[in-house]
Amino acid sequence: QLPAGRIENMNMMALDARLAGHSRPAGNHVLTVFIGAATPVAVAALNRAAEQGVPILCLGPGDISAELTVASNWRLFFSSAAPVAVCPVLTRLAEFFGLEEGFQINLTVQQGYEALRDELLPLLAQVLSQVKFSRHCGLLHLRCLLRNLPAICGEGARSLRLATAGATAVICGAGPSLEATAALLWCHRRDYFLIAVGHAVSRLRACGLLPDLVVEIDAECDRNWSEFMTEDVPLAAFPTVASPVPAGFRRLVWYGEPERENRLLPELLGLQLPPVAAARSVMVTALDLAVQAGFARIGMVGSDLCLADDGSIYGGGQGFFPGGEAVPGNDGGTVISLPALLGIREALERYAASCPQPLFNCTAGGARIAGFHWESLATFLAGAVVTPVVEFAPVPPHPAATELVAAWTRWRNTGEMTAVTALLQERLRRFSAQLRADAVNPALLADFPSRLLADLDRDIYGDPGGGRFSGPYRSAAFRATAIAAVRGGNPEYAAWLDGPEAWGGDPRFHVRSWLEALPEVRLAATGRVLSPGDNREHAAQERLTAFLHREGFDPARHFMVFVAPGDWQEVVRFARSRPGLPFAVLDPFPELFAAVIDYSVFFHYFPATTTIIAWGRKFRKAPRLLHALRRTVAGRDMTIMPRCLPDLADMPETVAAMTALCE
Repeated sequence: QLPAGRIENMNMMALDARLAGHSRPAGNHVLTVFIGAATPVAVAALNRAAEQGVPILCLGPGDISAELTVASNWRLFFSSAAPVAVCPVLTRLAEFFGLEEGFQINLTVQQGYEALRDELLPLLAQVLSQVKFSRHCGLLHLRCLLRNLPAICGEGARSLRLATAGATAVICGAGPSLEATAALLWCHRRDYFLIAVGHAVSRLRACGLLPDLVVEIDAECDRNWSEFMTEDVPLAAFPTVASPVPAGFRRLVWYGEPERENRLLPELLGLQLPPVAAARSVMVTALDLAVQAGFARIGMVGSDLCLADDGSIYGGGQGFFPGGEAVPGNDGGTVISLPALLGIREALERYAASCPQPLFNCTAGGARIAGFHWESLATFLAGAVVTPVVEFAPVPPHPAATELVAAWTRWRNTGEMTAVTALLQERLRRFSAQLRADAVNPALLADFPSRLLADLDRDIYGDPGGGRFSGPYRSAAFRATAIAAVRGGNPEYAAWLDGPEAWGGDPRFHVRSWLEALPEVRLAATGRVLSPGDNREHAAQERLTAFLHREGFDPARHFMVFVAPGDWQEVVRFARSRPGLPFAVLDPFPELFAAVIDYSVFFHYFPATTTIIAWGRKFRKAPRLLHALRRTVAGRDMTIMPRCLPDLADMPETVAAMTALCE
């Protein structure tokens, strides 16, 4: 066991060795951060606190090791307050202890260190948010990369070169004002190079405009394409882009994602993809492509970063978001924006601050973006005097895809390890370890890594069997883990989920992936999202908290039963915010649940004794299970508190289930 000390002087292997053999109490999502000088008195107090099982990170200015006698408690960690030291330490501890955005940081600040606290708080929040994003997205990014590798190495690969100096580029976002610019864009069509983000393409085509280049970076951007491009338009993309999308384009310009882990595998296989900027928005990537290509004048349209007059993001009343924040507008006055859109604005402003040339925002209306010169589109296009010529030269095919299959096959057949297979195994190990770190029921994940290997086989070998799990968005490992959890308390339901009848889906709901967190579920009839809001997890937490407060929930007196859980957001929020607290689920929509478990793994958050009852005529043992549940609750001298999503409360199946529960 290594003593506590200045972790910034330790490499990650040494830190892992120090953490090896230890774990945190299940469901303990709390990190204590001490900011100040680690004096002997402070260290003694912190050691006593660490002995209670809570990890403590001590942050001080400069080199604080000289101010303390090195402590031996393995849960007590020290680092200087410099961001270069804090970020890797906090990231690793967050992964190990199951900490992420949305969980509590207990902050203790010595007198005189308030300014350092104010400086560090945004950094701490950013790191925890990134840990959450990396965990949710890391596996999906990896699987998309594996599936895209043949296209990256194939005959469609191209390189981009601007052949005319002084040319103009227009980058189209998908904001509500996009259609208002169509007439001007059409009149000057020969004077500029049109770059469009994927979500804007269908709207441009409806206005008779065809982009010269499409840019996609999202692992789930396939939702932008109800039908793929048939015209000979090139696509610029990251290797982690949604794998079905490149199949719709004949010319592909691939760029390396700056994030280190996603660059390692292509580099190990000998692929050197040109780097391009990435941030909160594909607009940043499109801007950087235009800058790197050498366009002299670059302007944005459709970058509103605010809600339309009808309260939607894109206009047309689709995706209503209540609330919002008033921010300065391009035309004076204010517009209403959302945290996610303001995050994109911040990313654009950071890029503009580091860009070597002036950038123009020609959006009609919208939020003001610092660092961009606002200019009307008519004025900007009037200055386009050089007809752009862009060449897309073929890139020779590369053997990386073949080498990946060969390395994976050797390892699967003989156990021979290469740097490539070691990297893939480490990514799987870290993903599985992070799931276990915040699990209330970690035993459920014992078989998860081996199940996940079968998913990677399909990715690497290109779906030799095809079928339901033919892409990276649905995971057989997720589904099998959920069925194993259901089987413990409801073998009948588990058998049904494992059979062909469960694969039919429920046409009343549309389910789509959401970066491995719980999938998005919409009502087919209205298009309404069951957990609406700018951040679906936060919205579900707020809605559940309001319900529990309104109903006077007391865990000593009330037993929660979630009826018709829909997208299961509220169930997971309840389990994660009250780890180990028993509850049950009564679900009259088993086909919807059968789809949800393809996209997400979440049963490890639930106590092992959690009862999941599928309600309906096909489940003959459901009434008996429900009767046993009521008897158990009564035996604890508790009463059942039912909760169902408001959007599902009036559906006949929900009414029948609620009646059976309360009779």
